[in-house]
Amino acid sequence: MGVSEQTDARLRKTLVRSLVGPQMSRKVDSLVLPLELLRHLKPADFFDAGEHRAWQLRQLRVLEAGLVSHPSVPLDRGNASASALRDTVRSAELQTRPVLDARALSAVVAALCRRSVDACRWADGYPLNVHLYLTLLRAVFDARDETVVLDEVDELMELIRKTWNVLGLNDTIHNVCFTWLFLEKYVTTGETEPDLLSAALAMLEQVRDDARRQAEAGTLEAAHLRVLSATLASMHSWAEEKLLDYHESFGDDQGAGGSIGAMENAVSLAVLAAAMLSQDVPSSFAVAVAAAGGDLSSARSPSSFSAREREIVERYIKSSVRRAFTRLHETGTAEKMDSMIVEVDEDPCETLMYVASQTKELARLEKEVYDRVVRQWHPCPTAVAAATLHGCFGALLKRYVSRMAACGLSSETVRVLHAASKLDKWLLQMASEDDPPPDQPPMTPYDVDSIIFGLVKGWMDERLKVGDECLRRAQEAETWNPRSKAEPYAQSAVDLMKLAKVTVDEMLEIQVASACKEELLQRLVDGIDHLVHQYAMLLASCGAGPRTATFHLCRH
Repeated sequence: MGVSEQTDARLRKTLVRSLVGPQMSRKVDSLVLPLELLRHLKPADFFDAGEHRAWQLRQLRVLEAGLVSHPSVPLDRGNASASALRDTVRSAELQTRPVLDARALSAVVAALCRRSVDACRWADGYPLNVHLYLTLLRAVFDARDETVVLDEVDELMELIRKTWNVLGLNDTIHNVCFTWLFLEKYVTTGETEPDLLSAALAMLEQVRDDARRQAEAGTLEAAHLRVLSATLASMHSWAEEKLLDYHESFGDDQGAGGSIGAMENAVSLAVLAAAMLSQDVPSSFAVAVAAAGGDLSSARSPSSFSAREREIVERYIKSSVRRAFTRLHETGTAEKMDSMIVEVDEDPCETLMYVASQTKELARLEKEVYDRVVRQWHPCPTAVAAATLHGCFGALLKRYVSRMAACGLSSETVRVLHAASKLDKWLLQMASEDDPPPDQPPMTPYDVDSIIFGLVKGWMDERLKVGDECLRRAQEAETWNPRSKAEPYAQSAVDLMKLAKVTVDEMLEIQVASACKEELLQRLVDGIDHLVHQYAMLLASCGAGPRTATFHLCRH
């Protein structure tokens, strides 16, 4: 427990003085330990005045916490004894060498701790009692290896249980504290000992059974419910934080602490804690209230409980998959940084190709590794993961399509879009094989053919605009002198025909669906025909015969 020999000797000395002699009939339960320490220990028992002052203040603050700040029996407003104790503590904090009036302090403490006729209450208010008890329970672990319980655990527990009356605890709260302690040790030791997490889960199941039995018997006190609900909330918060990003928390490279077995225990812990918070704690509290004359509220049905489990686990799947997808996208874009940490232009095709391949790998990992864990609480986890990834990549695809158009259409762009189409079909197939329920929103295909059609159409429009610009320059600056006798046409005719040929050649190389390609080719032919017609009209208006000009232009 980290108690020095000197502190242990002081405590033993105080207990002997308090219980032996004229007062030997007193019970340990009737002692207010901080008060007895203040009464019996003198400055000579300490190394120096500074240590004595710090120790005095510590005892006074414990008294204030137990009797004023967190009493088990609420104080009346304006309680004179409570005000007197606060004044004593504040005064001691301001003095370099506090001088306490032991008799006056004893009278104030007695008035506060004896307000209840059934016991001397000075350390049974929450959360002080739980903090003190957890400090005692930590003694059962080996100081040299905090993952190991001492062989003398039974003897220690027998002694620790004797504090229950003083701290206002019972077997249920003892189990709650032990549950928390196992989880605390699992976390503080680096999550390297999965048996500690398994022990916490086993203890929590026992707590649930105890709480239900006491609720049915009407013996579960509101004060104990407060301890239970606070502990459950903390445990649920820890487990949920891990599970909202379980790809990171329980990845393949996390070692023993991040194993799939640990993830299974974490999900069990989160689901059980959530169920107890939403069912057992409120319903038990209702029983306690009803015993005091309040109203009862009905607990949830088993069917809604199963639906709740599914809802919880589905949220974990969606959150973790989204975070994993965000990381792989950031990994892909991070490679676009040079050695001076200066961002360079990102190639949308390269990034999308990388993300598409990694998305498929992430989906495979979800199906082959994590599915068997979360399927215990959800009927179709793979379908949920596939739908989530499908939505994430679809949103990214929409964002990058406009950048692709700005960078210019190429065969590489179309190749990347076809890769996106394959991923689209693969994820749709993956989801359908997991037999998603009817209430799951349908996955809308990316319709890559329409995207390609739009990009190609935009690309063709840009090329035809270049043709219009060529016509404008010809009208403004063309000299209309033949290039030679062998080439009796102007330079503008050469430029226009080169543009048409390159555009048609590139169009034929682009992989487009047959139905779309026929329509696109017709649009391109119509556009080029319109340019040629406009050029012929321009020639005619400049004095060249339209037939001759058109003949030379088309022959070229």
